Amino acid sequence: LPPGAAQHESFPPPSGEAPQAEGAFLQGDRGGLQGGREGAGIGLSLAKELVELMNGRIEVQSQLGKGTEFILYLPIEAKVEPTAEVLVAEQEAVRKTGLLTPAGIDPAPPADASDEEEASHRSALPELLIIEDNPDIVTYIKTILKDKYKAHTAGNGALGIEKALEIIPDIIISDVMMPEKNGYEVCETLKQDERASHIPIILLTAKATQADKVEGLKYGADAFLTKPFDKEELLIRLEKLVESRRRLQQRYASGPKASSTAAPSIDDLFLQKLWAHIQDNLSDAEFGVPQLAAAIDMNQMQVYRKLKALTGKTPSQFIRSYRLHKGLELLQKGELNISEIAYDVGFTDPSYFSRVFQKEFGKSPSDFTK
Repeated sequence: LPPGAAQHESFPPPSGEAPQAEGAFLQGDRGGLQGGREGAGIGLSLAKELVELMNGRIEVQSQLGKGTEFILYLPIEAKVEPTAEVLVAEQEAVRKTGLLTPAGIDPAPPADASDEEEASHRSALPELLIIEDNPDIVTYIKTILKDKYKAHTAGNGALGIEKALEIIPDIIISDVMMPEKNGYEVCETLKQDERASHIPIILLTAKATQADKVEGLKYGADAFLTKPFDKEELLIRLEKLVESRRRLQQRYASGPKASSTAAPSIDDLFLQKLWAHIQDNLSDAEFGVPQLAAAIDMNQMQVYRKLKALTGKTPSQFIRSYRLHKGLELLQKGELNISEIAYDVGFTDPSYFSRVFQKEFGKSPSDFTK
């Protein structure tokens, strides 16, 4: 091999499958090969990206049934101090992969006051749960999304279900093939649990055949990603799911009528149950979030996370909005005055009722009594 080149010999490709130039860095079918765990699906793709960052190249040579060689060409010269360009490339590699600690780069300085702003920003990020038993894939996803999501991880399906019910994340990315419980079982369990049924789930799979997709949809998967996947593909999938969640919030914003459908979903039934409990305690000004959470056997954090995801409202805002809509109905009937209506829907101060009513509907209660 020429200077600066490294060679690696791999196992023979399965019969009928030879690497092609355009597909050499995609995951193939191991066929009947025995031993070893399933590949992550990103190894060669990631290697190619890292080599190109260092101004090198990677080539593949293969003969069907005989073997495959991967040759890396890197521009190395002995006893040369790293230039600024090299250091920038190394830093970029770390930024994109999180898998390297390049020589010549000093460790990060101790945290200072400016880190408080960063911590505040991260605390406001949406919560992502990655359920994956391969640490390289976990690192890859976390690196891609580090500025957009606060990531939590679980190493298998059973732990993933437990973690999802504990933190109620905004979105879940789960592998299909995992120990304990697979990705389909994760979907089925969470989509049938009203605490987590609203959470969008993206499944990662090495082979997203039509049969795989049908299987995943049957268990409630919202989207699929085939390994290897790139940054843009993942970001687009997430963006589409966020848009779908916004449309759902707009639908539920209109109140109880929004969930009155011929075939209500688990989330429709959940909201109907909440509205029923509020209605039963409508005139009780002391009925609030703790009482509502206890009535449906959830903790307050779970109620907060689910309602915020479904409606865009906090539990307090959700209860107040329902009271105000009921107040509007009573105003339109014209049988009671404003103070009587305020007390009937759980407000102890008619003036406060009028202020929040104006904010909710853009008109004062007196506009409906003329």
